[in-house]
Amino acid sequence: MRGWRCRWIRSIRWRAGRGRRECRRFFSFQQRGERRRTMKANVITLVVIVVMTVWLAAHVRSVAWTPVKVAGGVMAAAGVVLLIVARLQLGAAFSVRAKAKTLVTTGLYSRIRNPIYVFSAMFLVGIVIVSERWLLLLPIALLVPMQIARARKEERVLAAAFGEEYARYKAGTWF
Repeated sequence: MRGWRCRWIRSIRWRAGRGRRECRRFFSFQQRGERRRTMKANVITLVVIVVMTVWLAAHVRSVAWTPVKVAGGVMAAAGVVLLIVARLQLGAAFSVRAKAKTLVTTGLYSRIRNPIYVFSAMFLVGIVIVSERWLLLLPIALLVPMQIARARKEERVLAAAFGEEYARYKAGTWF
């Protein structure tokens, strides 16, 4: 597809006195913008995960560990590990906006359609349990409906792009 568009643009621009070099510049700017947006999202996600993990690690010794807090710590640790695994498995299909680049159906995505959303909520709830700062549940309560709305939008985009293949994938996942 890219080669065809490039040839088409090249033929139009060739008539206007531009050549192959201009075509390459057009696509390199387009690709750089997409890479920058993806990189920015990756950096923001990584910073949030690192800050929360560092906070948890810094306060581990000052926490009076009750069975409930141990469960919260295990939940937070499992959530952050699975969140990172889900992000790595998504690979280049990750985007800030809902896009249908590829349909990822392996790894965690073979059972859960949106593992990044599930495990980020799991991580945040675990942090709240360990910290006993129940007011932090309010942002989580606002975050979950936003994630549900985003998941539905992504579902519509993927269904439109992949059709029957996405319907089979959806039928084979838990949620």
